[in-house]
Amino acid sequence: MATFAAYVIVHGDTGPVQFYPGDELPDWADSLVGDHVLTEPREESVSDADEDEGETPPADPPADAPKAEPVDFTGAKPAQRRARG
Repeated sequence: MATFAAYVIVHGDTGPVQFYPGDELPDWADSLVGDHVLTEPREESVSDADEDEGETPPADPPADAPKAEPVDFTGAKPAQRRARG
């Protein structure tokens, strides 16, 4: 069973429950906490990258796609216009 590696408050059906490092992860809280609060990651855990296995975008944009102009943030700030009153 997994154990906590940090101080954690989990909000369950009966309200917030506080856990301390070394406390065991109860079954009801298993789906409510991430691996980052456990001493060791769960084996059946699926990373976000694995969940988002959709189509990969093409490496090169289509030939008819408009060219993106780079933005220059090093130049002078444009003059501020006064609001009309």
